[in-house]
Amino acid sequence: MLVKDLDKIGKISERNEEKNRKFRSYLKIRDDKEIDRIVKPIYNRIREQIDCLECGKCCRKAVPGLSNGDLHKPGFTFRLFGVLEFSRFCPIIINVLEDLKAEFNFRYS
Repeated sequence: MLVKDLDKIGKISERNEEKNRKFRSYLKIRDDKEIDRIVKPIYNRIREQIDCLECGKCCRKAVPGLSNGDLHKPGFTFRLFGVLEFSRFCPIIINVLEDLKAEFNFRYS
């Protein structure tokens, strides 16, 4: 389910803060190429549904972490770790993050 409402995004990110930290650690031990292969289509699908200009909060709060060019460079995975902190206010990042957890069938315990 695609979430665009900024209030909901903030609540989801806050509620999942510890889970997201654990997921970040989980990703660090996974194969970078596997993560890149999985995250690119997720990002592309979500990016097509969200117009950054409608929100622009990333641009006001932080340096945007992703560009189309980034997705085609080796090492995308390491840039992903840097953008996780922006999940609290970016519709694209939170949706990619949640879909990526589902794709990996990540369970927080």
